[in-house]
Amino acid sequence: MRKKVKLFHVSFNITEPLDKIFIPRVPENLMNGEDEIYKRICFSDSITGCINSIGKVLEACGSTNTMPIIVWEREVDLLDENLILWKWLYEENLVPDAAITHECWYLKQLHMKGAYYQIKNIKETMENRKQVDIIKPCYREKLIEILVKYGVSKNDIDNIDACTLVNEWIPDKMMESCESIMREFEKEMTISCKQEVNEELFQMLFGSKPEIKTMVDSVPLQIFSKVEIEKL
Repeated sequence: MRKKVKLFHVSFNITEPLDKIFIPRVPENLMNGEDEIYKRICFSDSITGCINSIGKVLEACGSTNTMPIIVWEREVDLLDENLILWKWLYEENLVPDAAITHECWYLKQLHMKGAYYQIKNIKETMENRKQVDIIKPCYREKLIEILVKYGVSKNDIDNIDACTLVNEWIPDKMMESCESIMREFEKEMTISCKQEVNEELFQMLFGSKPEIKTMVDSVPLQIFSKVEIEKL
């Protein structure tokens, strides 16, 4: 029996028709670094993942503690050539936060029937957000080297991406060494910022080179661990 994956698409615009033809397109509100070429229908493998992709909408709720949404659900064959899974999107740098939101793409037109749901306990949901870090896949090998130094077997983490290692695996499995590991890893991710001044002119005026500013090459992101919903 061929394996299938259940995918979800969420909209906060409840005026949209439930019975709808989805046409692949480049989304209007792209995050920094997200692909601008592929026309796609965006999904996640969970409703929480969908809401994390567009979660800023909840910040405008004010005193409202519930919010209606539309959820479309689709079961897709894992071998479907039009399906692009989140791991590939993340590893190919097409969706920087795909390892966190589990965003998947479908590249062909789809007809789907949705249903009305509501998000419950929004105030509590907002208060319980947690911060994670978007880690670029290019840093995974350095992270593996550090973990091996701390006694981790490569076989134990062979199929785990850098984002999941940093945000879930290390805090859960390496609690005693977590801070030390992350300090070492942050050094590996530290890069020089672009200079906004002319170095030669600065030296002429002040007699020294401008101070080189550095930053950790990761992006913090606030996400919901779990969003409580019910069907209307």
